[in-house]
Amino acid sequence: MVVWPAVAAAVATPTINNRLTKARTANGLQIINQKGAARKVARALQENISVGILIDQNVSPRHGGIFIDFFRLPAPTSRLPASLARKLNVDVLIGACIRQPDGRFRLEVKHLPKPVSDYVDDLSLTQDIMDANQALIHQYPEQYTWLYRRWRYIPGNASPVLAAAFPYYSISRPYPCDEQLLATLTARAGS
Repeated sequence: MVVWPAVAAAVATPTINNRLTKARTANGLQIINQKGAARKVARALQENISVGILIDQNVSPRHGGIFIDFFRLPAPTSRLPASLARKLNVDVLIGACIRQPDGRFRLEVKHLPKPVSDYVDDLSLTQDIMDANQALIHQYPEQYTWLYRRWRYIPGNASPVLAAAFPYYSISRPYPCDEQLLATLTARAGS
């Protein structure tokens, strides 16, 4: 059996977390806890081991996240995949396991629009990673479920028009968002 490391956050409910971990590790997946994952992921990549990272997790800017356009709202997202890919010059693939009618799964993979070496910063690379992830969600919406509050934080510099577009559970935080991204999303929210 091939062991493949993947970064995932623990679920707060112990019973659910244990069942989820058991299901994730049943076929060789090795879970790297999201907290403190950077060093372990970097070490694996330096050893030419592929690592899976669930990119649609809510990683606050306080913990190194950056706001990215995700379904027309800024969503705090981990910069770890982009940062390590640019530092180590490794490829990034975006994938999803798609349930088939017979109950089996098929891995669908999306490529970035350009090589990692062509990205000048983590923001643009993370945005392209999220765009590819969003394309998979649009293609297979019935396959996707959030078990958490993805748009938990409203950037502190968001306009009132954009802030009003966030889900009811969102809270404003003094975390800044890229001004160009905010202008684009505010214009969309106002139309």
